[in-house]
Amino acid sequence: MAGRLWDGTLEMLLAQPIKRLALVTSHTGVTLLGVVAMALAAWLGTATGILTVGFEAETFPRTYLPASINLFAIGVFMTGAATLVSAIARSRAQAVAFFVGFYVFEITLKIMGLMAPNLAWLKKMTFLSAYEPTKLTLGCLSDPASYLPLFWLYTGILVGLGFVALAISATIFCRNDVPAPV
Repeated sequence: MAGRLWDGTLEMLLAQPIKRLALVTSHTGVTLLGVVAMALAAWLGTATGILTVGFEAETFPRTYLPASINLFAIGVFMTGAATLVSAIARSRAQAVAFFVGFYVFEITLKIMGLMAPNLAWLKKMTFLSAYEPTKLTLGCLSDPASYLPLFWLYTGILVGLGFVALAISATIFCRNDVPAPV
């Protein structure tokens, strides 16, 4: 949204008989279809590799579904967070800078939490703590009773926060005036 606002095309688009919510939801829907396609492509690529390459231990493509679903969930969160930043920012550059800064900050928190035992609590302060495809895949394979609840918790956190961010961004976009292009 910020990019179209900055170059003036949003002002022309909103002058047409289209509801703002329809504009936001159509863009969001297409983006989420892309997220589904990426997660599905990742799983299908893994499945193709498993089925075409011989392994000593028997391996099944369904084993890697938790990782692909976790990838989908973080994609939903990233879509929501990026859309929220874009609804708040005035220019494309500002939106990209804020989102990249947010992501770098989150990675920094996770790395600090992993490096220093006394800072382990920092890992829980980042959305990246819910993106654990390897942990979920291995856990659901070895101990499904213990790891399936964790899988659903992580998926729920990422998808839930993503949709909350999308709802907030749609509300902001639908209520704000479109400033004149600069």
